[in-house]
Amino acid sequence: MNRTPTNTLVLNPDELGPDPVPGMDLAVKLGIGHLEIRSAEGANAVTLPADRLRHIRALADERGLKVAALASPLWKWCRPEATPGKVDTFGFPTQVPPEDRLGWIERAIEAARILGAPVVRIFSHLRVEPGLTEQLLGDPLLAKALEAAATAGGGCCWRTSRCAPSSMPSLELD
Repeated sequence: MNRTPTNTLVLNPDELGPDPVPGMDLAVKLGIGHLEIRSAEGANAVTLPADRLRHIRALADERGLKVAALASPLWKWCRPEATPGKVDTFGFPTQVPPEDRLGWIERAIEAARILGAPVVRIFSHLRVEPGLTEQLLGDPLLAKALEAAATAGGGCCWRTSRCAPSSMPSLELD
């Protein structure tokens, strides 16, 4: 897939609190037309039921806003035997058994589709004890995530935002 990279200024409504409305209203006031959704109503967006995600999208649509990305907690996890330090996952569990991870990837892609977000932002790893820190690159689950994104949207690519730290890669859905 050959694309010209573009930069989009986004506002994350949860920076103002659990209710997305004040953040969305601020985006409109500032002339920012895109949002990145991470959490709402005190829960990680990936864990919200479909009706709540549709409500968030309706709130954005009412204001003429587009959701540019779902800021997911994917790969900001560790095995149950690891002990993560203080980390903010916005209501998502950090200790995720490997057998549950593909389900979370599929759920994040579905949440992004409901929100109308073409990008699912993911992390490169969660630092834990030496020997237990897992890396995204080389993780066999990455190929499955890319395949799931391609199936969901007809195409995907691995991207690290120019503006974001390298620990914030993403899956793009077409």
